[in-house]
Amino acid sequence: MGAGYLNNETVFDLARLPRRLPVVSGGPLGRELAEAFHRLGSHVTMVQREPQFLPQEDRAAAQILGETLARDGLAIHLNTEVVKVTRVGVEKTAHVVCAGNESSVTVHEAVAGAGRAECRGLKA
Repeated sequence: MGAGYLNNETVFDLARLPRRLPVVSGGPLGRELAEAFHRLGSHVTMVQREPQFLPQEDRAAAQILGETLARDGLAIHLNTEVVKVTRVGVEKTAHVVCAGNESSVTVHEAVAGAGRAECRGLKA
C-alpha cells in the first residue's frame, strides 16, 4: 500500500507541521517549499535527482544558494532519487537510491516539489 505524498496544491491542506519530511525536487518550487518548511521548524531533506541544485539556473548562483541553505541546516542530497514512500501503521518511510545504494528514512510526510509530470514516477 502506498503512503501518498503532498504536492504544491495539497501541501496547504496540512493541519500540523510535519517534524521530518523530504522534498523531492531541487528546482525552484521544491526549494521554496523546502525552505518554508525548514524555517517553520521541520527537519527537511531536499532530494534532487540531478547532480546540481536548481539545474536550470546559473551554476554559481545555485551553488551559493545551496551552500547557504545547507549552512542554515537544510539537508540537500544530489544525484539521489526517492523511489517510493511506504506506510506501516502511522509511520511513513521514504526509500531513496544514491549511486546504486538504497537507504530509507522515517518521515512524517513527503512533498513532491517537482512538476506533476516529473512526479508520475514516484510510487505513492
